Parts: sequence; C-alpha cells; structure tokens
Amino acid sequence: MPPALEVRDLTGPAQSPVLRDVSLHVRHGGVHVVLAPMHSGKSLLLRLLLGLERAQRGTVSVDDATFDAANPDENDLRRVHRRVGVMFDSSALV
Repeated sequence: MPPALEVRDLTGPAQSPVLRDVSLHVRHGGVHVVLAPMHSGKSLLLRLLLGLERAQRGTVSVDDATFDAANPDENDLRRVHRRVGVMFDSSALV
C-alpha cells in the first residue's frame, strides 16, 4: 500500500524559502501532528502540500496522486484535493 502522504525535498515558497528540503512519509490509519514554534512554517507546509503556494522544488504524493510542487499541473492538484481536507484557523486565511 502506498503511503497516505509522501513529501520529497520540498523547499519553498518559491520567492523566498522558509522551508528547505523537507521530506516526510505518513502511513495510513494514524493521527499525525505537525508541532513547532510559532512562525516556523507549519501553515506554510500545509499550503505547499496542497499546492496553494508554489515551491522552489519538491514533490508531493497523496495516495496515488503526485504533483511537482514547483510546477503543479491542475489535474494533479485536483486529484490531491479530492483526497485531502484542511481547515485553517483564522490567522492562516490572511
């Protein structure tokens, strides 16, 4: 079974990287937490994973849907968006 989420060498955002070479592998069936200090890039990581922000480089895979985070294809993003649900808090919507 493919991982639920796999990220390889994600660096971004494109204009001025905050996150550099982030890689992770998340299996199905668990509860996962991204825990870090304020202003360290947690919401940015989610925005890059969803293709809401463009990365400098890296790939994101959700189940069998993969996209190039630096140059996402709209069809690939749609396949990812069908599999992922995210609710941002009010500060991330600005």
